[in-house]
Amino acid sequence: MASPTPVAETPSAAAPSPETKTEEALPKTPATLTVSGAVKDADDKALANVVVVLISSQGTVLTTTSDELGSYSFTVAPSDRGYRIIPSRDGFIFEPVDKLLSAVTGDVKDLNFVGILSHKP
Repeated sequence: MASPTPVAETPSAAAPSPETKTEEALPKTPATLTVSGAVKDADDKALANVVVVLISSQGTVLTTTSDELGSYSFTVAPSDRGYRIIPSRDGFIFEPVDKLLSAVTGDVKDLNFVGILSHKP
């Protein structure tokens, strides 16, 4: 009498084993992210041509200028050490003076500033 041929069991594709981790279970940090906001005056009107500076904790400096809607944005790498954002335009002071972002691991929106006309003698 012939002995039975062993049959190898193959795992079902529909039911992953408990040791298998799916990509969805692991959070992914994007390669780049966006830091954005707007600059407006005390009357909530857009301030165009405001130079906005972003400084990384390593000293890298990026600059952009607010558009006609007062909007600005930066595309940066995620950072666990953060960034500092500073607006500047002749004849204005800003509230707040700057904003510090500690750890940045996703898009940051609504980093807004208010520009107030300064009355220099």
